[in-house]
Amino acid sequence: MKRVAMTIVILAVLICLCVFPTESRQAVSEALQMCTSSVIPALFPFLAVSRLLVFCVSDIPRPLHMLMRKLFSVSGECATALLLSFLGGYPIGVSCIASLYKTGRIDRRDAERAILFCNNSGPAFFIGVIGAAVLNNFKLGLYLYLIHIFSALLIGHFFCDGSRSSLHIRRIAPESVSLSRALVDSVTDACNAILSICGFVVLFSVLLRMLHSLNFIALFSFLPFSENVKNTWLCGFLELTGGILRLNEGSFVAASFFMGWGGMCVHMQAMRLWQAEGLHPHGYFGAKLLHAILSALLAHCCIHPEHCVFVLPVIVFFMVLPEIRKKVGGNSVKYVLSLKQR
Repeated sequence: MKRVAMTIVILAVLICLCVFPTESRQAVSEALQMCTSSVIPALFPFLAVSRLLVFCVSDIPRPLHMLMRKLFSVSGECATALLLSFLGGYPIGVSCIASLYKTGRIDRRDAERAILFCNNSGPAFFIGVIGAAVLNNFKLGLYLYLIHIFSALLIGHFFCDGSRSSLHIRRIAPESVSLSRALVDSVTDACNAILSICGFVVLFSVLLRMLHSLNFIALFSFLPFSENVKNTWLCGFLELTGGILRLNEGSFVAASFFMGWGGMCVHMQAMRLWQAEGLHPHGYFGAKLLHAILSALLAHCCIHPEHCVFVLPVIVFFMVLPEIRKKVGGNSVKYVLSLKQR
């Protein structure tokens, strides 16, 4: 049934491309212009540097290992990906995780778990685009960036697994390479990744233009919202930049939700990166949806501080539940081991 449904959707897209050739060409032209003017200049340097950093940084401080293990139940090597995800933006974190796994620095479990909270947006988009261009206040963009970071850390802690055994199996790492070889490999991998990212940007731009040409939003006429609002949320769900640029000055909470979600275009970019290494992060889309909801709640509290009393229990729940799960999991493991010894 899935193959039949996918075949029908693909045939429908092909028909739309034939019916609306002008709109399709315009969408491709605009998407390519956006790639050359913003996507490639913003992402390519971080993609190359993040891969080079994985090759060059060999030792992570022991306290950082302990902190990452305690808070997120992953290896301290993942701290590099987490930091780069907050600095470089989508999908630098997933790219770094894939490189760490490929070079044997982390195992499959750590890689799949880290992907759940290491795919984040960077400060340039928050401050330069949302703050300055959309909300007309760069401080609001900075507040949204801090909310985004805090929410990602909460999500990472929420999905912390307390049932990890003391036995830690790592992949066999390949032999160390020279700096010149690492530089060449980093730039080559970054070129392949940026080509894939631009391809998804173009594809989703065409899909959005086709949906607008077909007046797809009319299917949701039963919703009590204006057509502009429904178009904005459709764009935000599929392609992050298009949804953000449709917002107005009072859309502080909506912008926080969109940035936490990231958009299907970003998720397809990330999926291409982790599938290339054979990774399967279960619960990824649920984690990103929780990230979006939590970010929106925190943004709402910034506007209405009196509602913090309702949001605070949610934050406490996200922080306390993993600790309870650790104790329950640890006790159950000890109980099973005692039965085996008997």
